[in-house]
Amino acid sequence: MEAKTVQIPFRDPQLKPTWAALSRLGGDQVSILFEELRSRLSKIEGIVESREYEPSEGWLASYRTAAGKLCQVQILPGVLTGIIDFSVAQLKSVSEWPRCSNFIKGIIGPFRDHRSTLRIKFPLQQKPQVASFAVLVIWLNRVEKGGRHN
Repeated sequence: MEAKTVQIPFRDPQLKPTWAALSRLGGDQVSILFEELRSRLSKIEGIVESREYEPSEGWLASYRTAAGKLCQVQILPGVLTGIIDFSVAQLKSVSEWPRCSNFIKGIIGPFRDHRSTLRIKFPLQQKPQVASFAVLVIWLNRVEKGGRHN
């Protein structure tokens, strides 16, 4: 029996998909979750949303502020994935954050003692997962700007 693989659409770096095409790619449920995430992340002051191409991932929605990249989001048929490139300090901060959701803790827990920058992918299959991911991104942005850690 062969393992099922998901083809990554929009693999051509020269063919930038429209926002509508990128959102529709995932199907109805993924599109709804993506719009929920976009709405939550739009509350971050100065956030910029763009489409970026990465050879290993294809076209991604990318979110940044003047301070740097916050996260990326990959949309595939039936699959929405949040992506964060964590520094060692960020991983440590998140693992010690008292208000961190169980969903986030469960994903980063095995990596909390990692000693280098690490890309972690968060499956966003339900609204509570989207909400937890958005709260994490908002919190990381606040911490990076020198704000509170709780």
